Amino acid sequence: MNPWHPPEGEKERHLRWMEMMWERHQSNAREEARTREVIGVFEVLAELSRRRVEAPHFPPRESPW
Repeated sequence: MNPWHPPEGEKERHLRWMEMMWERHQSNAREEARTREVIGVFEVLAELSRRRVEAPHFPPRESPW
């Protein structure tokens, strides 16, 4: 077996493996981007929850009776 010339089919198998690894990498990158987006939403919600909000004052209602 010559190391400079892989056996028949070995090149195609290697290229398929490289393609699979690239697709996995792309999938992981998309998942990481979605995770960052969700974390960003929660950070905004956490910031909003830390703000002090005064309850509005409504005048007392008169009884209809």
